[in-house]
Amino acid sequence: NNKCADKDCSEITTPCPCNKDLGCYWDTSFNVNGGACVSGSFGGCPLMDVVVLVDGTTSMRSAFGRHGSGYQAVMEFLRDWAKTLPLTGDSGKVVGSAKIGSGVRVGA
Repeated sequence: NNKCADKDCSEITTPCPCNKDLGCYWDTSFNVNGGACVSGSFGGCPLMDVVVLVDGTTSMRSAFGRHGSGYQAVMEFLRDWAKTLPLTGDSGKVVGSAKIGSGVRVGA
């Protein structure tokens, strides 16, 4: 059992097996099939909107690790992070970001 690997509870489709798994939690706030199995990390968390502001100024243009710029590194991190979130699947719920700099650019 690899404790460092992220738990993928989404493969469990019914409440009983989900709740028996110590790393998972059956969340009834999902409107699909009476709920969804999510990581215990999110168990009991209320639904919320999250807005992420990303620095788009010239300070983020320098290379950062294997990325061409700090901005690209931050966006890759946000994409990977968003994949771990227990999104409800409702059509009105999306993950988006706003790039700030000399102006504001909003994207989803």
